[in-house]
Amino acid sequence: MRTDTIFYQLFQTFPTLLMELLGEDPASTSYQFTSVEVKEKAFRFDGVFLPQADDKTIWFVEVQFHKVNEFYGQLFSEIFLFLQQYRPVQDWGVLVLFPDRQTEPDLGKQYRELQGRVRAIYLNELEPGTSAVLGLVKLIVTPEAEVVRAAQALVKMGQGVSGLLEFVETILIYKLKTLSREEIERMFTLGDLQKTRVYQEAKQEGREEGCLVLRNAIIKQITRKFGSVPDSISTKLEQLSLEQLGAIAEAIIDVSSLEQLEHLLG
Repeated sequence: MRTDTIFYQLFQTFPTLLMELLGEDPASTSYQFTSVEVKEKAFRFDGVFLPQADDKTIWFVEVQFHKVNEFYGQLFSEIFLFLQQYRPVQDWGVLVLFPDRQTEPDLGKQYRELQGRVRAIYLNELEPGTSAVLGLVKLIVTPEAEVVRAAQALVKMGQGVSGLLEFVETILIYKLKTLSREEIERMFTLGDLQKTRVYQEAKQEGREEGCLVLRNAIIKQITRKFGSVPDSISTKLEQLSLEQLGAIAEAIIDVSSLEQLEHLLG
């Protein structure tokens, strides 16, 4: 999984994520997130948060999901080249995201004096609490056996958070490469389903397949709510257009009985 790409997109979309990972008030300061290339060596940091005030800290962000013994030596070399080339006036710190403690290499005696500048976050130990954005980060390292349930809970908790649903779907697709369309459908509520790439792709592939996706999702929701789907309702669903099925998908959340559903279907 290209975790560096996902984290770059996460930091771009949710710039307050830096402060949340550091355990600070997300609204306490203002940063510009960027990816900076140091020309002499042609390397690029995973991300750099540049403060807009001189008394705030520059944060270099690195995502490291594989153990590399020379990691800290290379990272500090890159940072000092950056400082020499760009000559910022602010102090600096390093935020490194590891999947677990075992992935972090030893700092090395020659770099011990820089230890105070390093904040290591072990994602498997992260406690998101009520933060949907931190929940996205934790989802990346959630075991495959638990990721579906965790994704469903996160979507429910993060309702109204712009961009969250798309990130959940992206992470699931990266983590579960053999995931079928039906399995993705089951992870979202019917209202959310229409916002996902799965639904949009189905619509583009053809109205017939789009109808099939929505019809199956509606049938699953009816079964969960009422235990079974009467033949009369199945027959009516077969006769609905894609637009009509979309309207039913939104309305069924508030339906409290099969009789009410029958009346809704006409």
